[in-house]
Amino acid sequence: MQRTFREYAQSNAAQFEAYEMERDIFARVMQIGLAAMKCYFAEKGTGDIGAELQLENGKILKKETRLYGRNYFSVFSKIKVPRTCYRFKGEKGVMPYKTAVLFRRNHPSFTEPRFDFVFFKT
Repeated sequence: MQRTFREYAQSNAAQFEAYEMERDIFARVMQIGLAAMKCYFAEKGTGDIGAELQLENGKILKKETRLYGRNYFSVFSKIKVPRTCYRFKGEKGVMPYKTAVLFRRNHPSFTEPRFDFVFFKT
């Protein structure tokens, strides 16, 4: 990657002022970072652990057919992370943390986990 940036700088040094070069490099780095984070979330998966999820209290939740988007606010951009949801009819949905992404504390992306699950109401 260093060689790629060196070649880029050499081929554009004559046509750009320093601030223009910096702005262009920054835009490219942001695109690379966003693409890398999307690959990261794809590798982490949606939290799908099968057709059903049994809670500690014995209640069995069924997997919903659709995925739900969960916003992650990266330094590169906001990313909608697809999440699998399990639900008992008429109750809050549950998104397992087993293969999920841990969102940062004190940040809009973070939801405090309870018993290894994130609870949400849709």
